Amino acid sequence: TAVNVQSMAYGNMGESSGTGVAFTRNPSTGDNTFYGEFLINAQGEDVVAGIRTPQPVAEMPGWSTDEKPTLGADVHAQLLEIKGTLENHYRDM
Repeated sequence: TAVNVQSMAYGNMGESSGTGVAFTRNPSTGDNTFYGEFLINAQGEDVVAGIRTPQPVAEMPGWSTDEKPTLGADVHAQLLEIKGTLENHYRDM
């Protein structure tokens, strides 16, 4: 079981915020491919409750706002960098 401790972040503060879940590997197959889902302008319970349909993390680079047209691509790149760091450190779990 994994546990994250972090400060509260509100994912429902507008079109430049969101929530999601991601894995460094596909949890069903174990393939070393970045896998996850996210919702724009939502809180975590929106994903868990199933009241909105999340988007695959692979579609994140297309997320943009008027203020920041590259928002999704920037966040996706950061997540891929973190994935690489975790995979290099922990290897095949």
